[in-house]
Amino acid sequence: MKAMCVIGITVILSMISAIGCDRVQDNVSPRLPFTTPSDAVIIDDSTNAWDSDEFVLQQAVITNDSLDVTVSYSGGCQDHIFNLVSSGMFLESDPVQMPLVLIHNANNDRCEAWITEDHSFDLTPIKELYQDAYHQSTGIINILLKDAGALTYQF
Repeated sequence: MKAMCVIGITVILSMISAIGCDRVQDNVSPRLPFTTPSDAVIIDDSTNAWDSDEFVLQQAVITNDSLDVTVSYSGGCQDHIFNLVSSGMFLESDPVQMPLVLIHNANNDRCEAWITEDHSFDLTPIKELYQDAYHQSTGIINILLKDAGALTYQF
């Protein structure tokens, strides 16, 4: 009888533990489809659904067709992936504006070294969207990047 109680309690605790793990998993924000390599520009109209690990944007500058950023983050034990996400939509103004979101996947890195590194993003896909939408080969886009303000992209 005592053995049956111990087995019953063990089974019940195992079930509660399994249910608890499932619920924690249900509350996790959607992760990025990181089959995309680091430093890619992703055009996706669901930019609000993308999750990002913490980082500090130290600097952002546009040179020619490249957005160059310096970022800092805690880590050091895993490869970290940074991508630039755009909804593909322009905000009508003069010049037009495009919000971009810099996202970071730390790959569950729990290490605490403070890493600072540079990343470069090819803005050609953004330029091609503009050229297709406005039927012009040259233009100006104010890139709106959180923590960097408006950056002028002229081509």
